Amino acid sequence: MATMELVRPWRITAGFVPLLYGTLVILELERSWMWLLVACGLIVIAVMVASRLGFSLLALWPAFAGIFCLVACLAALAQSLPNYGLVPLSASNTELWVAAALAGGFIGWGLRSAQKVAEFF
Repeated sequence: MATMELVRPWRITAGFVPLLYGTLVILELERSWMWLLVACGLIVIAVMVASRLGFSLLALWPAFAGIFCLVACLAALAQSLPNYGLVPLSASNTELWVAAALAGGFIGWGLRSAQKVAEFF
């Protein structure tokens, strides 16, 4: 996988979708600052592990977005997301489970991309 393939606009734009959804979910939670710190802490740990293993951080961009969305969805499922707020986000837990599964797909996509880059170089 060439470096130019990693910087394609659709890859970067697709990575923003779970970030934006995760942000909306975290903003709806009661202690949103705490869950934001947990999500950012997990991303920092993932960045440290990836850089220690020598993986390309640009190739792992979808995985970082997926981690953020996964933490947000699991936090909302654990706290049972309230129905009040600025944006009526979710009517059922099924939406959060589907979003968590998609976040897992983003994590897998990022890991596979990083593996391809490691094999290429």
